[in-house]
Amino acid sequence: MKKLIIFGGNGFIGKYVSSFFANNKNFEIHIITRSLNNISSNLKSSRIHFHELDLFNQDKIKLLFGKIKPTHLIQLAWCSEHQKYWIDPQNNIWVEINNTISNSFINNGGNRAIFIGSSAEYDWSSNNLLNEFESKLNPFSIYGKAKLKSFHETTKYFEKSFASMTWIRLFNPFGPGEDERRLIPKLCINLIKDQKMEFDTANTTRDFIYVNDLAYLIYELLNSDYFGPINISSGEKIIIKDLIIKAAKYFNKEKLINFDSSIDEPKFPFVVADTSLIKKVLKIKYPETINTRFHETFKFWQERLSTIN
Repeated sequence: MKKLIIFGGNGFIGKYVSSFFANNKNFEIHIITRSLNNISSNLKSSRIHFHELDLFNQDKIKLLFGKIKPTHLIQLAWCSEHQKYWIDPQNNIWVEINNTISNSFINNGGNRAIFIGSSAEYDWSSNNLLNEFESKLNPFSIYGKAKLKSFHETTKYFEKSFASMTWIRLFNPFGPGEDERRLIPKLCINLIKDQKMEFDTANTTRDFIYVNDLAYLIYELLNSDYFGPINISSGEKIIIKDLIIKAAKYFNKEKLINFDSSIDEPKFPFVVADTSLIKKVLKIKYPETINTRFHETFKFWQERLSTIN
């Protein structure tokens, strides 16, 4: 049986990824988490083994790989504190952690790995779709620079081995369970609670991916032999103002929203992925449209708050 080790398997994205693989009987799953408290009930399975580990102790990482000897790897863990992660000095430590994970995986006979990178590795000053091999890589943040450095160093490890690796450049995952301080949950919660919200003109354009669709794509990529960077997103241009209005209309709370042109807009107006590569590699279609996924997410927050209240 294949052995899959998942770092960050109990986080926002990790819970969906782990659950997706738990439904596949071809994998024995080992989830690495910083704490065994608050393990998701969806991850209760005889084929899932949990390991509590401080990833800043790199000697213990090496020992763990020697014990499990996984054939497959998904590395989702990184510093992720809301807003802080853009400037967190620990980003540089995570580059070293990824190096230890890569080296340990390869040295213990691993053959297929997925690492999570970021759209922040790109130069966001372009108004063009961001392409894996044609767009400029020029991160503006400490976070983006560290992710890009890790991409280059991780790639070197795998190029010198018999193992293969896909580096996912991820664009704005969303869905049930997302940090309540992020745009979509915060928007839904405030609208449900009848709290007024003020925005800039919100004319920026972004790209999103529903977290369950992301888990599905990670599953498909792990079972592929594609080596290199690849974007994961819906590939749909979403003007933030349209998304805000869509949510307000869903909750019938349009009067709570105000757009103020005197508020400064974000520096980068257009950050959208070119998704032609992933469609070519996997030859699949997304299960639902992004608008359907937005509505499913709005409904989740509506039902969750009605239960709490």
